Amino acid sequence: MGHRGRRHRPGPVRASRPPGGRVGAARRRGRPRPGRHRDRRQPPGPRPRTRSRPARRRGPAVRPRAVIVDFDGTVADTEWPEYLAVRDAFRAHGLELDPRDWVDVIGRADHPHWTEMLAAALGAPPDPGVVAAARRRREEAKKRVPLLPGVADLVAAVRRAGLGLGVASSSPSAWVTGHLERLGVQVDVVRCRDHVDRAKPWPDVYLAAAAALDVDPADCLAVEDSRHGCRAAKAAGMVCVVVPNRLTVLDPPDDADLVCESLTAFPFTRFGLDPGHAHA
Repeated sequence: MGHRGRRHRPGPVRASRPPGGRVGAARRRGRPRPGRHRDRRQPPGPRPRTRSRPARRRGPAVRPRAVIVDFDGTVADTEWPEYLAVRDAFRAHGLELDPRDWVDVIGRADHPHWTEMLAAALGAPPDPGVVAAARRRREEAKKRVPLLPGVADLVAAVRRAGLGLGVASSSPSAWVTGHLERLGVQVDVVRCRDHVDRAKPWPDVYLAAAAALDVDPADCLAVEDSRHGCRAAKAAGMVCVVVPNRLTVLDPPDDADLVCESLTAFPFTRFGLDPGHAHA
């Protein structure tokens, strides 16, 4: 989920119509919600299984000139502790936050803050003490999140190949660069919501990253975790591999070029990359 930050406007980038999206809702615990249409949503029940399989093939894979990855939920599992903290804040007010509703805001910046969502669900301002506790919990938890499995192997493979490596995120750049430094991940370019006029699901942040790498977007491989992030990468003209996490698996994209259950199953050779010891 994107984090709020000040925007700077460096210059125009190509635009494409973003997908529509709704803000997540909440329900009173124990009360079933009235029937409503769920666009591309999984029904209640056990979490669906994902497989390392192509979602849609668009011709033979070729070696990219650059790899651009999302950050939250792709490089580090920052999205799960945020959901847990917000969910508990809703529960403290007698509400239940359905993860399938929360996942709709992941990968986007054009959504209300979770406190606004809580106030709307309550019909009144939330308890300030509960909000403060949730904020402390989420920030402390996020400071300790490790790299997700397979990230180090992907970075190493990109470096061995001599390709450009960038990050494109809907979060503020201070948030992303701080975590990258803490985790010891070195990339060539970081482009975030404060570098462009419009964050994901618009393609601007991916186009800005490709321009900074001096690589045509069509020669870039994007790695994402969410439907909205995938839509942004595809609108930028990139091949996109989606690696869902435990939240975004509930809302899979329908336009990914490839879906992998984990970066540990990343198809290095399909994109002309040497996996090294990753698949040994």
